[in-house]
Amino acid sequence: MNKYECILTIADGGYSEYVVDAAKEAGAQGATIVNARGSTKKNNKFYKLNIQPDKQIIMILCKQEQTKAIVESISNKAGMNTKAHALSFVLPVEEAIGMAEIFKNE
Repeated sequence: MNKYECILTIADGGYSEYVVDAAKEAGAQGATIVNARGSTKKNNKFYKLNIQPDKQIIMILCKQEQTKAIVESISNKAGMNTKAHALSFVLPVEEAIGMAEIFKNE
């Protein structure tokens, strides 16, 4: 069984703080935010320019027992039914270096 998991959340651009705040309220220690562009099946054009929506990817590394609470908090406060339109999924972490420093106070 893995000790850590990585929560990846994709949110509309400018709404990453909603996700991070929700995650911290549920026990997350922090997050990494990466700016990205979305791609859809729709033909999003303004005049002759392709419009690609701004997105942000929020990565949260946490202990496995914290994952459910963090994902539920993100879903409730920044999920698909909010302005953030955040979508989260979880990946197992096979190995993590430096995690003892992050969780040393627990």
